[in-house]
Formats: sequence, structure tokens, C-alpha cells
Amino acid sequence: MNIENLDLSEETNDVLKRQPHWITRFGNILIFIIIMMLIFLTSIIKYNDVINASIVVTSKNPPVNIIAKSSGILTQINAKENQKVLKSDVLGVIKNNANFDDIKSVKSYLKLFVPTVKDFDSLSTILNSDVELGEVQRIYNNFRLSYQNYLNHVVLNPEKNRIDNYNLQMISKQKSLKNNLDRLQHYRLQVANTKKIFIKNTELYKKGIISEIDYINNQSMYLKAKEKYQELKSIIENKKSNVLISQDDLTQTSIKNENSLIFLNQNLEQSKQELINSIKEWEQKYVLSSPINGKLTLFDIWHQYQDIKTNEIVFTIVPNELNGLIGRVLVPINNSGKVKSGQNVLIKLRNYPYQEWGKLKGKIISISNIPKAETSEYIAIVELNSLITSYNKVIEFKQKMEGEAEIIVDEITLLERLLYPIKDIFN
Repeated sequence: MNIENLDLSEETNDVLKRQPHWITRFGNILIFIIIMMLIFLTSIIKYNDVINASIVVTSKNPPVNIIAKSSGILTQINAKENQKVLKSDVLGVIKNNANFDDIKSVKSYLKLFVPTVKDFDSLSTILNSDVELGEVQRIYNNFRLSYQNYLNHVVLNPEKNRIDNYNLQMISKQKSLKNNLDRLQHYRLQVANTKKIFIKNTELYKKGIISEIDYINNQSMYLKAKEKYQELKSIIENKKSNVLISQDDLTQTSIKNENSLIFLNQNLEQSKQELINSIKEWEQKYVLSSPINGKLTLFDIWHQYQDIKTNEIVFTIVPNELNGLIGRVLVPINNSGKVKSGQNVLIKLRNYPYQEWGKLKGKIISISNIPKAETSEYIAIVELNSLITSYNKVIEFKQKMEGEAEIIVDEITLLERLLYPIKDIFN
């Protein structure tokens, strides 16, 4: 029944249509309380301010890719999938115009190379001229020629023969000089004695005791002794001069011989180093070897004589031991200024759905100062303490596991989040 259709008095209608004041007050108070409760809750409820980025989890000693430095056919494959390899093991060889065994033989010889005269008669056998070394051949021939010149100088050295002759001549001249010096001493004594006799006979001659003939004979003996002394003295001076000249010739020849030996030795050492470097360049270009100890992984290589291209990844070596876990995060340039070292990171791996396995935890230890030019992204390094997830599950480690990283840059309340647009309007 509709109240408005009832025939009621005017006073009764006023009572029925008037809303009680206590209901209005109660409603206002209830709405105020609800609003205050909402404001209180938004001021205490916090949630993470997160920057999402892609991440690749790997070890601190990551797998090493072995990349082809030239194009060609694989003439050798010396390892299989998951085979353990050692550092410097040769895994494959790219076809070229050198014989790999000849290169190995020369390389082994150079490791133990010490110049010795014993190689003089067997050089053609030790350093065979028939080896096939391809790009290394010219450098090898230079080394072989340098060693041949060195051995010729040491074994057939004509300067050394001249030095030996000079030494023999020096010994003979010095011996002759010594004999003449001994004779000179004798002549000096003879001159002194004949001089005394001549002086004495001169006094006797003046007194008329001896004849003029005896006086003249004594004078002649003195003058002859003096003349012989002077002649020998002159001969000795010439011999001394000859000895000095011979000594100078010996010194000059010895210096020349020493300089020649130094030059040939330096030339040999230089050609040896050039050959070593040339072999290294050849190996880098055509030989695929393992830089670390680890386990071999093959990608697109399935048989020998397969054609490969320059810069193609042929093998990957996974290290045997892990030196810790890190994640490489590509931080987008938007909001990247908030990212700092020490911030926590939650990691969701694509291999292991986080709804089932949970998330891994890590911490940023560094971030690049400038973004990559190609992608305009910063590189942040995250350190992981373990592979135990938030669901207490252990994840089996595999190299280069990809996923999503949630970088927790700050914890803010809902109220602060709601006030940001208002602040921006007033600013």
C-alpha cells in the first residue's frame, strides 16, 4: 500500500517524511571512519618499487666460446660432445696450406732451442728444408739462414783464425823483444867497460906509457861497442812499435769478431722470436684449442670436413669448477638512476617457472657508468649466494640460464604512491 495515497493528517505526513538526525550523524561518522581507516592502511601498507630487467645467470668463470678466426673445412676434430679437455688441447684444425705435424715439430724444436756447434754438420736434418709450413715458411727459412750464418761464424770464423795468428805473432815478437832487451843490457855493460878502459888508456897515452896504436885500438873498441848499443836500442824501439801495432790489430780484430758474433746472435734470436710469433698467429687462425680445463660442448658441428665460417662459434668449453654465481642484468635506461649497488634482486628463471619453483635472491655488486651504445642499456652484475629458491627448492645449475630480474629499488607506501601525481601537479 502506498503511504502517499493514504488519507493522513498533515502532521502525520510530516513525521513520516522527516529523516531522523541521529541516522545522518551516524552515517557521516561511519564514512569518516572508513576514509580514515583507508588512509591509515595506505600509509602503513608498503610494497616494493621494482624495475624489471632481463638477466643471464652464469658462473664467475663463465663458459668460453671457441670462435673460428678463418673460414674453411675442418680437417681435424679431436674431441666429442661432453668430453673432458685440458688447457691447450687441440680440438680441431681448419684446412690450410701448412702441414700441422710439421708446424708441431718446428714448435717443439723452438721450445728447447739452444745454439750449439754440434748442429753445424746436421743442420739440414734438424731444420729440414722440405717441411710444409704455409704462411710460416718464409719466416722459417729466415730463421734457418740466420742459424746457418751463426754456425758458420762460430765454426769457420776467419776472424778467429786471424786472431790466433796475431796471438802467435805477438808471442814471437814479444819473445824477440825480450831477447833484444837482454842483449841491450849486455851491450850497455860492454859500453860501460870499454869506456872505462878508453878513459884510462887516454891518461896513459898522454903520459906516454902506451903507444898511439894501442890508444887508437881502445878508442875504436869503445866506439864500436857504443855503436852496437845504439843500433840495438833502435831495433828495440822498432820492435816495441811493431808489438804495439800488432796489439792494436789484435784488439781491432777481436772487437770486430765480438761485434759480428753479437750481431749474428741477436739476428738469430730475433728470427727465432719472429718464427715463434708467426706460429702463434698461424695457430690462432687455423687451430681451435681449449683455453681452459673443462667439458666440451658442440653446437652445429657434427662431422669432420664440415665447412665453417669466420667468427662462427665452433666449440664451447664449460669449466669444471664454479667460482661462484653471478647474474648479468640488462637494466633499461628508464628509471635506471634508481639502481645502485647493494640493492636486492629477485630472479625468475625461464627454465624453472617461479610459480612452481619460486624465486632466487641476489644483490647488485656493480653497475656500469655508461649504457651500451647498441641497446642503450646499463650492465649490472648481481651476486647470488646459492641456487635455493624462495620455495626452498634447489635448482640444478646450468650455464647461461636466462630469466627476469626484479630490482627492488625502494619500499614505498600506497599513500606515497597515490600522492606522487598530486605532487607532480603542484610542482
